[in-house]
Amino acid sequence: MNYFLALDMGGTNLKTALVSEDNINARDWNFEIFSTPSKASVTDNCDAVAAALEKTLSELPPGDQIAAVGISTAGIVNYAGNGMERVSDHLAALRNPEWIKKLSDKFSVPVTLINDADAAMIAARYSGLIAPEDCCGLLAVGTGVGFSVIRKSHRIRPGRELALLGSIRTPLGDYNSLAGLTRLKDSVPNGDLKECFKNHNGNLEKYLDDLTAIITTAAILYQIDRILLIGGVVNAAMECGFDLEAELNLRLRKPAPELRKPVRVTISGLSTKLQLAGAALLAWGSSNLPSGELPKVAEMVTEQPLFPELELTDIPGTELAEMLNDAEKQAAENLSASVNIIGNEAEKIAEHFRAGGRLIYLGAGTSGRLAALDAVELPCTYGIEESRAVALVAGGNDDAALTIESDGEEDASSVPELLLLDLTPQDTVIGISASGSAYYVRSGISFARQCGCRTIMIQESEIKRVECDCVIALHSGAELVAGSTRMKAGTATKKALNFLTTIAMIKLGRTRNSRMSNMMQLNEKLRRRAETL
Repeated sequence: MNYFLALDMGGTNLKTALVSEDNINARDWNFEIFSTPSKASVTDNCDAVAAALEKTLSELPPGDQIAAVGISTAGIVNYAGNGMERVSDHLAALRNPEWIKKLSDKFSVPVTLINDADAAMIAARYSGLIAPEDCCGLLAVGTGVGFSVIRKSHRIRPGRELALLGSIRTPLGDYNSLAGLTRLKDSVPNGDLKECFKNHNGNLEKYLDDLTAIITTAAILYQIDRILLIGGVVNAAMECGFDLEAELNLRLRKPAPELRKPVRVTISGLSTKLQLAGAALLAWGSSNLPSGELPKVAEMVTEQPLFPELELTDIPGTELAEMLNDAEKQAAENLSASVNIIGNEAEKIAEHFRAGGRLIYLGAGTSGRLAALDAVELPCTYGIEESRAVALVAGGNDDAALTIESDGEEDASSVPELLLLDLTPQDTVIGISASGSAYYVRSGISFARQCGCRTIMIQESEIKRVECDCVIALHSGAELVAGSTRMKAGTATKKALNFLTTIAMIKLGRTRNSRMSNMMQLNEKLRRRAETL
């Protein structure tokens, strides 16, 4: 049986767990945790971290097959999950990438990193602590404050960054110092956290007031309805029988004037296990992904110019417009070779929908934006639930319409985002990549197959660059401007998506006499349209 090594790298302790494939399939987090001082907070020497790793790994049961390693840490992990971008001083030793390399060399398996709050969010979503439609923040209170936001199963990353709640400054200090456990430990002899909750003194009252204010601020900033609170503060309170959830909700019962309703706090008994469970899930999802190696440029039609010898700058604008129009017409005609496949796949999408499944798109750049456009229009046009048409865009959906791809987002894995969706065999996952090479798309299709989903690739050619159930070839050919797939390939992609989802919605009975029958009446035009039925 495969096991997945989960590490939670903190400034004080390194926690480790071996999580089996059976654990993951059963969503059972009853695993043993091994802990050792990490030394990351007292040195910037990665050898000390490596030594801590060796020590805790030596305590693991022998002979188990480790298929992949997942690491959660309080530092800021890069988008690809293979290195640290920024690290607080108490985790200085993690700045040196050598400790990651040593771990990878030791096991010769994939090693993937993720922020600890995001890891906990994945496990919370997988464990049913967060519903698909929730707008929720996960607040991990330990040495500092970790924070992650999910809205309708999408991770929210403002400006493509982590939600750095703990770094917010106030005249009294930042949120890390106001809510971190050091403050409570310093208020009692010997730093025994349990004494704080047993005595319920003025220091605890002030701490809870400040924590309430921080939760309210998070609700205002990120428009969330609920906070899932985990971490050392929860463990200490639970050990003493102190009802932290009730105390905080009592303080939050009257909403701030900026909020429509009170934000609710819930506490999970899993608490700090969630970071390790999330790291294990990430390792599991990353264990069988395709190679990130790209095909040669000469092998990708989309990277070739339509007229290699033509100097476009010498051609008048009117002629260029005519050339572009002719090229688009040709792309549209070429798509006819795939219309039978599109029709058959649309029927299958409808079947999966009837079984309770979702339609999930994966794309980077133009492909991702076209996917998002199709997904967002289905609920209002055909009245399906918003959670059943989901688009994931490399780099995050928030800024997809504002910024171009950066930081190698196309080359990163989409597994962390897909874990938040908790895929089922009833789901259909459509990957969109004109060249068929975007790793964000290929990794997601591979993981979706692992979860039993039906998988479709929409791409220019019929050549399979990842194993999937079906390839819809656009046959759009080379572009007038080589590699600019927002043109012919983009137009063909938009048509293919339109055809797939329109046919699927018709087959689901969402039209009547060639008119929309379940549309949302969101404005006067739509209300008048509804009157014609």
